[in-house]
Amino acid sequence: MFRREYFPSDTIKMVNQSEGRLGSTGKAAHAIAEHLMKGSPGAVLYGVAESLAKGGVQMNSVGVSKDDFRDRFKESPGTANSGWLGKGDMSLLLCELLNSDVGQEAMGALDTGVQRVEVHYLNEKKMAKLFGGLGAVGMNHSNWLVTPAKSEMVTKSVVNKKGDTVTFQAKVTTPKVVTPSVKATDLASIHAVLDNMAGRLHLQTLFPDNQTVESHAKWRLGTGSVMLTIGKDGKPVQVFTA
Repeated sequence: MFRREYFPSDTIKMVNQSEGRLGSTGKAAHAIAEHLMKGSPGAVLYGVAESLAKGGVQMNSVGVSKDDFRDRFKESPGTANSGWLGKGDMSLLLCELLNSDVGQEAMGALDTGVQRVEVHYLNEKKMAKLFGGLGAVGMNHSNWLVTPAKSEMVTKSVVNKKGDTVTFQAKVTTPKVVTPSVKATDLASIHAVLDNMAGRLHLQTLFPDNQTVESHAKWRLGTGSVMLTIGKDGKPVQVFTA
């Protein structure tokens, strides 16, 4: 059963074991590879075999490099990329997401035979209160900012062969400029995509968001889709769209 209580020990295993495995759509899971900053806490692995061979400890860092994180959406300006600053935050916030009202409803959908759910959780910081700040930290946010090209008429002057100054209007065009912006910002919500993989809960992706969007979940049902929210009375509200 997927609808149950989850613990950090469950979610750290899920984060690690899901990475690189194929999800229900045939694409490799990438919560670490694309959204955990390389060199951050929890992103360093100790190569045991390599250590014994070389007589010491060799550390291998997983995750996304600063350059790859910055450049992921270089060709799609306006599309933001987000990164975790530590694996501990990933695990604790995934735990909170799964135990939330909207997360439990999504897990219930997987129990009924749905193959994939998307869950967006507005961070209530419940785990942060228990673990002294973990889950309350910031995140990295990357975007490419576009300054559109512009044209304007300017006044220019030249001296002709007779020595007279001639003034005229000329069109000057400033080309488009695309510049990267990478900064630390507050973590407001978490987005996860989870699959039912033959009775095992598979994490396809997990990333932080700086947008304060209300918690919701969605999944495919037949030829349509279901959007789930939690009403003010605490009861789930489902809207089916064909």
